[in-house]
Amino acid sequence: MASITNESGGRRTIQFVADDGSRKSLRLGKISKQQAEQAKVRVERLVAANRVGEPPDPDTKRWLHEVDPVLLDRLARTGLVEASHATRLGDLGTAYLARRQDLKPQTRRFLRLAMDRLTEHFGADRFARTISVAEALDWRRKLLASGLSEATARTYARGVKQVFKDAVDRGTLETSPFAKLPSGTVANRNDRIITRDEIVRVLDACPDQSWRTLIALCRFGGLRCPSETHLITWEDIDLHSGRMRVSSPKTEHHLGHGTREAPVQPALRAELQRQLEQPSHEARVVPLSRNNLHRRLASIIAAAGVEPWRDPFHCLRRSCQTEWAEEFPEHVVASWIGNSVVVARRHYLKVTQAHFQAARGHGR
Repeated sequence: MASITNESGGRRTIQFVADDGSRKSLRLGKISKQQAEQAKVRVERLVAANRVGEPPDPDTKRWLHEVDPVLLDRLARTGLVEASHATRLGDLGTAYLARRQDLKPQTRRFLRLAMDRLTEHFGADRFARTISVAEALDWRRKLLASGLSEATARTYARGVKQVFKDAVDRGTLETSPFAKLPSGTVANRNDRIITRDEIVRVLDACPDQSWRTLIALCRFGGLRCPSETHLITWEDIDLHSGRMRVSSPKTEHHLGHGTREAPVQPALRAELQRQLEQPSHEARVVPLSRNNLHRRLASIIAAAGVEPWRDPFHCLRRSCQTEWAEEFPEHVVASWIGNSVVVARRHYLKVTQAHFQAARGHGR
C-alpha cells in the first residue's frame, strides 16, 4: 500500500514500496488532498501491475496520457512506468533511429534532419506528448515562413510523422499531433527539358569520358544519379542486345523492383563504347566520386554556354522519360525508367516547345 506524506506549504509526497523491496518517494508538489488521494490510487495500481508483470488497466493508462508531464517524468524515475512514457522530444528521434538499423544512410540523415527542425522549434526537453495539433500546424507555418518551399515542408512533415506514428504504435503516445499535416509529394514545377542540341553542347564541355558517360546514362538511359549510375558495372550492360540491368536502391524495398532492364539507345551506346575503350577502365561504368557532382555539373553546363537548370541530374532523367513517352507506351517507359505511370504523369512528363511547334502546323 502507498501512503501520503503532507509537507509544509501544502506539498504532498506519496511513499510506496517498489518491487525490489525498496521504499520510494513520488513528489506531487502543491496539490489538494483529494488530488493526492487520486494519485495514490493510481500509484497503487501501477505497483500492483508491475508486481505481476502486466500492463496497467485502461483507466490508469488513460490517466498516464493525461497527467502532467513533470509528474510523468517523476513516475518514470521511480520505475513505475517505462521511461518511454515520459519521452522528451530530443530523445524520440534518437530512440527511433537506434531501433531502425535497417534504414539506409540517406533515410537516416533525412529523419535526423526532420527531427532537428522539430526540436529547434519546440526545444529538445519538450515532452512529445504535450504537443498539440494547433502547435503542429504552427510549426508547419513557421517552416514556410522561413523560406522553405511547400515540397520541403512536406518532406520534413513526412519524416516527423513517421517517428511519431511509431511512438503511437508502441503505446508511447496516444495520438500524433502531426498525423494530419500535409506530407504528400507536390508536382514538380520545373518544366525545363534538356534538348538534344543542349545535351550535345554539355557533353562536348565535359572534362573527360567518364563525365560524358555519367551524363549520357542520365539523359539517354534515365538513371538516377548517383544511386544507380554509380552501381552499374560492365557486367550489367549488353551492348550487342542493347539492354542494361539497373540496380535501384530507392525501389528495392518493393517486391520485384530491386532491378530493372532499360534500353541502350544509340546515343548512350556511343558513349559507353568510348568509355569501354579507355585504357584503364574499371569494373564500374562510372568511376567518378559521388562527392560534389552537382557543383561540378553546374561548372560543365556553364562552360557549355547552356542556360543552367534546377535539379540538374533529375532534370536529365525527366528529359529522357519525356522523350521516350513520345515514342513508346507509357507503361513500357515507366518500366524502363523505374517509376509508376502515376508518378510519371505527375512529376516527369512535361510539355515541350516541340509540342507547340508541332501543334502550330497541325491540320494544314
